[in-house]
Amino acid sequence: MLVTTVSTSVRMRRQHSEWLIKPSILKLGLRVLVFAFLSQAAAEDRPRAGQATASPSPGLQNGAQADASDSNSDSTNDEESEEKSRSKLAEGILPGRIKIPGTRASLRFSGYAKVDFIQDLDPIDNEFQFQVNSIPVEGSADSKLGGRTTLSAKEMRFNLDLLAETSSGEAHAFLEGDFFGDGTSFRLRHGFGEWRGWLGGQTWTTFMDIAIRPHTLDSEGPDSEIFLRQPMIRYTGKPSDTLEWAVAVEDPDSQVSVPAAISGEGRSEFPDIPGYVRFEPDWGSVQLAGIVRQLRYVGESGNIDETALGYGLNLSGRTKVGKRDAIMGQIVVGRGIGRYVNSFAGTDSDAALTPAGNLEALPVSAAVVAFDHYWSERLRSTVSLSYAEIDNDPSQPDSAIHKTQSPHANLVWHASDLVMFGGEVMWGRRTNKNGDRGEAWRVQFSLKVDFNRWATAVTGD
Repeated sequence: MLVTTVSTSVRMRRQHSEWLIKPSILKLGLRVLVFAFLSQAAAEDRPRAGQATASPSPGLQNGAQADASDSNSDSTNDEESEEKSRSKLAEGILPGRIKIPGTRASLRFSGYAKVDFIQDLDPIDNEFQFQVNSIPVEGSADSKLGGRTTLSAKEMRFNLDLLAETSSGEAHAFLEGDFFGDGTSFRLRHGFGEWRGWLGGQTWTTFMDIAIRPHTLDSEGPDSEIFLRQPMIRYTGKPSDTLEWAVAVEDPDSQVSVPAAISGEGRSEFPDIPGYVRFEPDWGSVQLAGIVRQLRYVGESGNIDETALGYGLNLSGRTKVGKRDAIMGQIVVGRGIGRYVNSFAGTDSDAALTPAGNLEALPVSAAVVAFDHYWSERLRSTVSLSYAEIDNDPSQPDSAIHKTQSPHANLVWHASDLVMFGGEVMWGRRTNKNGDRGEAWRVQFSLKVDFNRWATAVTGD
C-alpha cells in the first residue's frame, strides 16, 4: 500500500519539482556563468602578454594573494612596477618561491607541523576534532564511557603553490593535504587551478566566507559555521578594489533522513548553485552569499523518486577593532542546506522523506560570533560562540539531531615567526528531537611549526 501511494505521489510531485528547478534555477545559474564567460572574452583585446594580476585568489576566497604586483593602472609608474614584478616571477626571486628552470613559472612549498594534546573530560566520539554532533546523549551506552586522552598529528599540512606567466595572463594552481583521512592516511583538502577569474577543482564552497573563521586551535572550529570543501567550477569578478562577486556550480549531495523500512540514496540531477557579493572597505568586510539546490531521493527499487528545493542565505562580516583586534560573525537561514552547516554535516539533515512519500526540506538556522584580541605583539586570544538549530520533521526519529551550542576560548603565544604554542578550552551541547541532550568539556594544547615564514596563512584552520 505504501509503495502504491508513494508511486502515485511521485509522478505528480516530480512533474511540479522539475518545472520549478530546471528552468528557473538551473538555467538561471548557467546563464550567469555564460554571461561571465562572454564578458571575459570581450576583454581579450587588452594587452595581456606576461600580465601579473595578483588579485585575491578566488580559490582561497579573499585570503590568498599572488606574489606579483597588483597593478591595473595605465600610468607609467604602474607599468614599471608591473614589469618589475613580472621579472621577479620569471627569475624566481619572489620571497619563498623557486623558479622552475626553463620556464616562466615558480613554485612555493609550504605547510606546517602541528601536534595536539587533547584531554576530554566527558565522552565524545570524535577524539581528534570537537564535533558537537558526536557527543552522546545522557542515558546512552556511550555516555558512560568517561573522558579520554589523545595526542594527534593528523592536522600536519603540506601544500604546493604554482604561479606561471602565460600569453593570456597569470595561471595559478594549488594543492594541499593533511592526514585526516582514514587512520593517518593523506587527505586532499584543496586541489584547483585558476586563470582569468575562472577556477576548477576542489576548495572552499562559494557559500562560505573563510575570512570570518575564528582562529581556534581545534581544527573543527565553531560548530555552526558554514564549512565545506568540494569540487566546483567557479567564476569570480572584481569590478573594483572593494567589490567582488562570484557564482559557481558545485558537487551536489542530498543527505536525506528516511523511515527505517525504506532503502535508497540521495541522487541529485543538478549541481548546487551558490554565489556571493562581497564588499571590502578599509574597516573590514561584508559578504552576502546565497545558494539554491535540488534535493532528490531515489528508492532502491525505483518505486520512490522525490525532489524538493533547497535554498539559503549566509550574511557574514568582519570589522577591525583598534590596531589588530577584530570582531567577526555570520548568520545563516534556509531550507535543505543542513550539510553545509558544520553541526549537521553527515547527519542526513538536508531533508526528510515522510511515510506518505513526500520529501520535505528541513528549515535550518545558525549563527557564529567571535572576537580576536592581541594582548601584545606575540600573545593573542580568540573567543567564539556558535549555535545551530534544525526544525525537525515529525517523521524523523527521536534520536535525530535538533540543535548544537558550543563556545571556544584560547590563549596563543607566537614564540617566533615560525613557532606557536597555545591552549584552548571548549564546551558543547547536543540536543536531539525528543529533548535528550549530551554535554562535553575538552581542553587542548597545541604546538605548531610553520615550514615557510613567507607563506601567507591563506588556507584556513
